[in-house]
Amino acid sequence: MQLEEVNEARLLEGQVRLELKQLELSKLEAKLNSRRDDWLARVDELRAEMQHVLSEKEALEECLANKLYEEQKIAEQALTQAKLSFDVEMSTLTDYRNELHQKCLERKQNNIEKESYLRDISLRLSVEIDKSIKVEAAFLQSQVSKIEALKARLEKQLSRRAELEEHFARVDRNNAATKIEEERLRHLVSMEAEATKLLFRGACGLQKLWRGMAAREQFAKMKKKTKRGNAKNGRGKKG
Repeated sequence: MQLEEVNEARLLEGQVRLELKQLELSKLEAKLNSRRDDWLARVDELRAEMQHVLSEKEALEECLANKLYEEQKIAEQALTQAKLSFDVEMSTLTDYRNELHQKCLERKQNNIEKESYLRDISLRLSVEIDKSIKVEAAFLQSQVSKIEALKARLEKQLSRRAELEEHFARVDRNNAATKIEEERLRHLVSMEAEATKLLFRGACGLQKLWRGMAAREQFAKMKKKTKRGNAKNGRGKKG
């Protein structure tokens, strides 16, 4: 009975451990799914940010082109008006043209610097995205490896549980067979005890019978001797 209770306690403990492992596995899978969703959201954010930067670049280029076009149009108008007073405005127009040229150069340089800056940002974002993808892929791979290891351990525990259940079943069968054998042995012992009692009683009866026969024989011999003695005494008195 105690062995059966111990076996049931072990089975319950194994079931509790199995449920805890399954709960831990489900929590780990939920955490992995959450991390994957966060990583995908981060990738989407980076892509949106990159698209926003590209759109800003296009808008800036368009704005610069419009400004250049407007300034060129203004310059052409100024030149048209300046032709009327070419002699008076020649130096001014020259200075203004040089100034415009300098501004164009500066703006061009600024545009080149801004394009370089945007290109660097785009490159850094691409590198960060690739790095994030690699890191998340490595993390996901490690988590998958852990999940596979947990599944292998779970399968081993299930196999061990099946072996223990089979072993406990054999133990129960052996205990039942042992109880049957013990019951048979107790029956044989009781039968031997009864047989011993019967032999003892028979031996006592035979001993009593033998003693009675020996006493009767001895009594008969004593009786014969007494009769002979009486007979001899009677003959002597007669003579």
